[in-house]
Amino acid sequence: MRPYLRLAALVLAAALPAPVLAQTIHGRLLEEATGTPVAGTLVALLDLSGAQRATALSNAEGAFVLRAPGAGTYRLRAERIGVRASTSEGITLAPGQTLNYAFRVGAQPVM
Repeated sequence: MRPYLRLAALVLAAALPAPVLAQTIHGRLLEEATGTPVAGTLVALLDLSGAQRATALSNAEGAFVLRAPGAGTYRLRAERIGVRASTSEGITLAPGQTLNYAFRVGAQPVM
């Protein structure tokens, strides 16, 4: 390769953005008392100010996936019709981390 082409390739490579590291939660929503999967529930990822950063719907096995916008500490909030909402303790995600998380929620009915 000619020297000027090699230099141009290095300059181009340096100018490209670095890959973005994603923080992901692979969760499972379970009823607190029985451990039964909870389907059809909206799960929100909240930052520490309470702002919603991502949402997902739990499937028949209670599984959901959320991608955080950056490393940091977050909470999960599960909301379903007729049941009191549940909020998790703080969850800290490192850059690029994938976390498997069992989110146990109550089943207290509300009117």
